[in-house]
Amino acid sequence: MQTASILTWLLVSTMTLANAETRCKPATKEQACQRRANGHETEDDHERALLTRKAKLDVYTQGVSTKEVVKHNLLEGASQKMFSRSNGPIVDVKVIASSAPHCGEGWTHVSLCGSLNCDLNQGAGGYDIWLCFKKGNNNDEPITDLRIEAFKNEKTDCSSANWHRITQVSGSNGNLNQGAGGNFIYLCYQKDKDKDPLDELALTDGACENGMFAAQTNRRSNGDLNQKAGGKDIYLCVRRAQRICEATETVGTWAWKKQIVTETEWAYETGSAKTEASTKTEEWSKSVSATVEAGFEYPGGTSGSVSVTGELARQAAQEDSESWEKNEVESVTITFPAEDVGKDIWQFQYQVTDGCSNEVTAKTLHLAKKTGGKESPPCCLPGYCNPPDGSCTKCLSPKARIPNQPTCGEDIRCVCSGGSGGNAFVCTDSSTNQCSGSKSCYLQSSEPWVWDMRELGCQ
Repeated sequence: MQTASILTWLLVSTMTLANAETRCKPATKEQACQRRANGHETEDDHERALLTRKAKLDVYTQGVSTKEVVKHNLLEGASQKMFSRSNGPIVDVKVIASSAPHCGEGWTHVSLCGSLNCDLNQGAGGYDIWLCFKKGNNNDEPITDLRIEAFKNEKTDCSSANWHRITQVSGSNGNLNQGAGGNFIYLCYQKDKDKDPLDELALTDGACENGMFAAQTNRRSNGDLNQKAGGKDIYLCVRRAQRICEATETVGTWAWKKQIVTETEWAYETGSAKTEASTKTEEWSKSVSATVEAGFEYPGGTSGSVSVTGELARQAAQEDSESWEKNEVESVTITFPAEDVGKDIWQFQYQVTDGCSNEVTAKTLHLAKKTGGKESPPCCLPGYCNPPDGSCTKCLSPKARIPNQPTCGEDIRCVCSGGSGGNAFVCTDSSTNQCSGSKSCYLQSSEPWVWDMRELGCQ
């Protein structure tokens, strides 16, 4: 199992438990037993499950990269609603015949019934028939389709090889018209790994609503679970789980916009032009923030991509989150005076990729002005140019300088050479490992070394 799958499984499973439909602390043992008999989770069940999940987390995170674990923890703590419809996909369905819908521990009876009373034989006589379902996670091979099949005679299996009859227990013989006459009605399921799972069931006496759609039928069925038995018209509605589109990678970069040729006003775009509904959710935006905070890549310099982590990444996640939270781009106008003529304008932006192969460009408010043309991007991460409106070749913090960035000067290391108080420095050329003209340096930060001698004020 891949790292991303492990973390997503653990996160979805934990949140499934945290968002259980009903949870309380029963005052007595008898109340706890009654809740289990009604298919509800008790507090003891919840605590045991959490301990189990924690044990699995301790095992599965061994060997997982620190960055992935950090991202997992950030996502888990960001919101109890991190995954849309976090109560999980449906992994099993069964039919019972009893005076009340006692589905059993871990099971829930279909209770979204509108004006119906949820009995599949309502108004037709016969047995009281209830439909129950169990939820889990994607590793449990969730159900992706349900089909209603009608026959003149009793059957023991479904009409197609890749469809399977739901479980029948508690006095049920599998016929949803049991004891009421009419057609023999059976419910079959399918598990297709290429489809998104179902996550909700409902009963209605009319059309399906609220994003749900009617269960499939075979040729003889008209969809009515009381077909030819009289009584109420009862139809089964299903809902497909919304695909989880969690951000998997963020790349930050300076994008060249234009060269200033005259004193002028200029309008530029901020935010994100999103086209997919899955990227317009709060959960998606939170996953981007968590990914940026865990560390994003900058594809710059002669040494290839570099990782921005730690405090710089946390600050970026806080300051720039608005850019990926917006679903549309907005226009911002800025004025460039005459002294900016000849400079190039750069805007910092993030390229976000998620698990559904969506790509979104999040444009921030950060601009930099620098001479040198398209081949001379800023030398610092946004917000660290020194001075902010200067050429952006010198950075406020050595950590914010983009290593080996072309056109940003030689990469010079300043290393401590001892001396009184340990504050004597010499400038050393990293490529030759020799002192550069016996120049001395004075320290301008608490860093033991930096990449560019100009940041130490070599003299």
